[in-house]
Amino acid sequence: MLSEGEFRERVLATGGLRASSWSTREKGSLVLIENPTEETLTGAVFPGIAQITLGPGEIFPWVHDFPLGPSASYLSAYAGLVKCDARLIAAHIRPDPFVGARIFVYGEIGETKNLVLFGGGRGEETKVTFTDAPQILSLAESEIISLPESLADQLFLPDAPQVSLEPTLLGRGWLLWPDGTLEKPGTWPETDSLSGWLWTRITVPAETDARLDGFSGSLWVNGAPAPPQDFPLNSGENYLLIYAEAPLDAPLLIPDGACYLLELTRWKRRPAG
Repeated sequence: MLSEGEFRERVLATGGLRASSWSTREKGSLVLIENPTEETLTGAVFPGIAQITLGPGEIFPWVHDFPLGPSASYLSAYAGLVKCDARLIAAHIRPDPFVGARIFVYGEIGETKNLVLFGGGRGEETKVTFTDAPQILSLAESEIISLPESLADQLFLPDAPQVSLEPTLLGRGWLLWPDGTLEKPGTWPETDSLSGWLWTRITVPAETDARLDGFSGSLWVNGAPAPPQDFPLNSGENYLLIYAEAPLDAPLLIPDGACYLLELTRWKRRPAG
């Protein structure tokens, strides 16, 4: 978007703040607001931000008039982000059969921000107050996913979230399903990053022992570490986390008397900023 837009080095700002912008015709715009001092400043940016407070050296990106969906034009888009006073991480259309888009934002705990969206009708506005856990809010047939600042750089989306029916990973172990269900299935590996871990689920008719055929690496089953060659599966649904030492596509899971070709979910990290 920025490569196609018009850059304005100086946008009218008050209170000692500085502002610049990239603007495009119906493809979204971005205003960068900067506090160039070593003090906390409160000011305004004309014409869209009546008041904003930034800490020393802080830069805030304000996104507005941004199309969501395959259309390159804001006015003909499936949905549109009219304005977002919160810090935006990512946005995408929800996969069929679910309607609307998903917008991921973050902020400090206790902070309240405004969002305005359109989709399926006129624009609608809501206020988001951030807490210490992920929250899901409905707005204009879409979902706002609010994250505390501590989870902002731990958003992992499936390879193609607009078509994938697999979950999004929020932080260490929060699973967000396409239908809007938020789930915390249990303990996950204590690693610096979950990049590279593969995830899958499998449903078996009865409790059984199982093994991964031809696999070398780390395995977690239902929230606990497990040996790849001999681990239990519960009756019903099971979750597997896999970290392979060599490239891995679709391993064979062999419970007693059966064989499953696993479909693995690969997440892509969407860090804040």
